[in-house]
Amino acid sequence: MENDRRGAIVLHELIGREAGLLYMLFPHLRGLILDHVEDLGDRLRITARTGSEPVACRGCGTPSARVHDRYRRRLQDLACGGRPVQVELEVPGAPTSSSCTGRSPRSASAAATAPSTPTSHPSRAQPRRPPSPHRPKARHITSWIRRRPDNLGPDEQLKLKEVLAACPHLDALHGHIKTFAEMMTERQGHRLDAWIDAVRADDLPHLHSFANGLERDHAAVLNGLTLPYSSGAVEGKVCKIKFLKRLMFGRANYDLLRKMALLN
Repeated sequence: MENDRRGAIVLHELIGREAGLLYMLFPHLRGLILDHVEDLGDRLRITARTGSEPVACRGCGTPSARVHDRYRRRLQDLACGGRPVQVELEVPGAPTSSSCTGRSPRSASAAATAPSTPTSHPSRAQPRRPPSPHRPKARHITSWIRRRPDNLGPDEQLKLKEVLAACPHLDALHGHIKTFAEMMTERQGHRLDAWIDAVRADDLPHLHSFANGLERDHAAVLNGLTLPYSSGAVEGKVCKIKFLKRLMFGRANYDLLRKMALLN
């Protein structure tokens, strides 16, 4: 029995009367090897461990006293003298015999009688699959289709050609967009009706909706694709007045807004 510097009483090598007293207080600890007891002031701590009797190996079934490792379990026991008791129990891990190979007797005998065949690495036995080609993103394809062909680089032109060859719908869409762009830039309004008929002949539902909208405003669209006049200047003035209105809202009256629109 010793006193450490912290004031805890430690009992070493509990034998005879000391061990018998603990077994009397804690009868459920019989069969365990008690190492020591510590009085920590607010609680008691008992350290115990299990015996080293031979146990059947999990791999081959041979009785073995070897211990692979140990792990601790902390158990809260009943109070003793008004203080809680903490039991630290060391339990051995999976036992293994010295000649165990980690296999059952049946698998070991089967491996011994099986003919020896050369084995190869799985990655070497099977040929590797070729890497899948990189698929371009939808926004890149949209940009390639909408831009002028002269503004595309050689790599972009090659990728666009591969995409159009792989998807007939995109190929048809690309042709319609190219034709409509020529009508807009070269003022070929007389081709509008033929373009709408060609769009409806293909299976492109979203482009059908666009063609229906053009047909509802057929006269305006035809004039925009034919005449040199444009309403761009008028739309620009309207946007400018709306900007000034939002900029001065709640700060000035109509007279100042009129001067700002006329002078700017």
